[in-house]
Amino acid sequence: MIKINNIYYMLSYAFTVLKEDKYKNLATEDFVNSTELYAAILIRGLSNQIKRGLHHEYIEQEDALSTIRGKINVTRSIKDLDIVNKRLHCSFDEYSPNNYMNQIIKTTLTLLLKSDIPKKRKKEIKRLTFYFEQVDILNYRKINWNLRFTSNNRTYKMLISICNLIIEGLIQTTKEGNKQFMDFVDEQRMSRLYEKFILEYYKKEFPEISVSASHIP
Repeated sequence: MIKINNIYYMLSYAFTVLKEDKYKNLATEDFVNSTELYAAILIRGLSNQIKRGLHHEYIEQEDALSTIRGKINVTRSIKDLDIVNKRLHCSFDEYSPNNYMNQIIKTTLTLLLKSDIPKKRKKEIKRLTFYFEQVDILNYRKINWNLRFTSNNRTYKMLISICNLIIEGLIQTTKEGNKQFMDFVDEQRMSRLYEKFILEYYKKEFPEISVSASHIP
């Protein structure tokens, strides 16, 4: 079984942001399980992201409004009797934090509040959920993890990856209560992380060597 602190060291190579000073003291903390470690990283990362500002996108909205905004849907306005009530059904874009990445994060935070982690972590998580009041929750079993990161949202890459580790683990915990099975699943996830760690380790520490791994996303 891999020590929890060693998981942090492997993650710090997979995600170089974890080597920044604001994360380093996590390496000295004691964690009851790997889920608490991931939760601590997510809490720290989200706290920094909130200071910068949550990622916003233009999201198409539809509503019956008393003043015109965006495009008017005349057919819908007549059908829903909006005109009788002196309203028009409009389609418009709203700059909102309610995008898919923030929905993944809020879903993860919600699941963590029900997980086996210390109360002090849950208290920190509850504080963070305040900033996601306008964000919807997803069906965590149907999340699409194939996301595209750009210069506008690249700071989310590590956060979403940590969410993936958390949700994968919690899904298996819910599905199978057998401890032996859980140890096996966790070992498989750690094997994938170890492969990523080895790849990034050699890239950083031995730049004179040509390193590649075509089968590791």
